[in-house]
Amino acid sequence: MVKINSLYSFDNPYPKTPEAALMEYNGLLYGTTKYGGARGQGMLFIYDPTEKTTEVVYSFQGGGDGANPWAAIIEYKGLLYGTTNGGGVRGQGTLFTYNPIDKTTEVVHSFQGEEDGAYPYAALIEYKGLLYGTTKYGGVRDQGTVFTYNPNEKHTEVVHSFQGEEDGAYPLATLIEYRDLLYGTTNGGGVGGRGTLFTYDPINKSTEVVHSFQGQDDGANPWAAVIEYKGLLYGTTLEGGVVGRGTLFRYNPNEKTTEVVHSFRGEEGGAYPYPALIEYKGLLYGTTIYGGVRGQGTLFTYNPNNNTTEVVHRFQGEDGANPLAALIEYKGLLYGTTRLGGEEGKGKVGTIFSVTLPVEKEVEKLVENSIKIKLSLKVSVHTG
Repeated sequence: MVKINSLYSFDNPYPKTPEAALMEYNGLLYGTTKYGGARGQGMLFIYDPTEKTTEVVYSFQGGGDGANPWAAIIEYKGLLYGTTNGGGVRGQGTLFTYNPIDKTTEVVHSFQGEEDGAYPYAALIEYKGLLYGTTKYGGVRDQGTVFTYNPNEKHTEVVHSFQGEEDGAYPLATLIEYRDLLYGTTNGGGVGGRGTLFTYDPINKSTEVVHSFQGQDDGANPWAAVIEYKGLLYGTTLEGGVVGRGTLFRYNPNEKTTEVVHSFRGEEGGAYPYPALIEYKGLLYGTTIYGGVRGQGTLFTYNPNNNTTEVVHRFQGEDGANPLAALIEYKGLLYGTTRLGGEEGKGKVGTIFSVTLPVEKEVEKLVENSIKIKLSLKVSVHTG
């Protein structure tokens, strides 16, 4: 099992609920909370892994500057870019920048709804000088959009409006780039109405559904982004699978085939994997928001080489509860947040934690097994 290190417990007076992945920039980990801050509308904070200190660098006010940030932030040319799920001119979310040098925040776009999308849940990505993102609602049919933001011109453009059954609806996940295509998921829509895996071609500005989820057979309602590992794309669905508590799937871009490699079963095995996976030293790490001994979530690994899944930690409450955000790797440790739990007396409104991986023990086992194999071969040769 891995070791979970509780680094920080958020406290009252407001619930904090960090729901986005952390992001490393210049040796500091930046994150957001959906609530908390001076007005309870969410905040941007930094955690210093060296000094083990936490600092709030901006509190959202809930009006024109946005409210309730849900997604992780990204860095581009020295500025940090993020989105809020609410607030702005029409209360439908914003796109903002934070300058780490002079510690200033600026709203660069307020979402308008039908025109350009509403309520962004996903983090942005950069591709060839443009920032790409999604909104859950808004667009022509109010079923979500893919949009671009040009940092040089400070211009936002909707490049795709989702249509529902045809191509999916309600995208919640961050896009990823693979072989000059952007891959994403929608939480609903598609042929079976249970979500899709789609591609967006930035050159031709065209969208293609490469898989429509059906429910029990192959999962349903994906929330998280996919990741690429050795030419295959891996992702999770929030529901569906054998007992309806989510799946882990892989998609082969060459063959355009999708395969469920694990169905979550609840309780000790974990249930409802919200965040994206992360690859570290040949294993895929992820979390489930529920399941485990106390129903407060799990940390699991998936080994693509032998197709095995293992729960390596079950959250207990004091070490965090109900993780919703993806993990990140920094200097050999995995860092994450939980949306609830934490130290007694602090309100149990979320934590920051790190994961110490048992690398040395694994190496010792490999060496031990290698020695046993060599000894066995020697005995076999001598006996023969």
